Amino acid sequence: MATTVPDSNTFEYTITVGENTGTDVVIDVVQGAQVVLNVINPDGHDDVHLHGYDLSTGSIEKGETGTMTFQATKTGDFDIESHESEELISILRVTAP
Repeated sequence: MATTVPDSNTFEYTITVGENTGTDVVIDVVQGAQVVLNVINPDGHDDVHLHGYDLSTGSIEKGETGTMTFQATKTGDFDIESHESEELISILRVTAP
C-alpha cells in the first residue's frame, strides 16, 4: 500500500513479503521525497536491505515491522532484497522531478 501524505514530500509504502512482492513489483518515488519503507514478513524472521542506498531494516521478527526512512537523493532502480532468503522483494525506482 502506497501513501503520499498530502501537502508534504513524504512517501510511505508497506511491503508485506509474499503479498505485494516480486521481481515485477516496482515502487515509484520522485527524487527528493522523504521515503518511509515498512517491511513485514508474516512467515518468518527477516532482514531487508535497500541496495544503492546501503540501508537495512535490521533484524525483523516474524510478523513484526522493520522500517527504513531516508531521503531519495539518487535516481535509478534499486533492489530491495531479503538477506534471509536472498530473494529480490521489489524494486525502488527513483525518478527526477
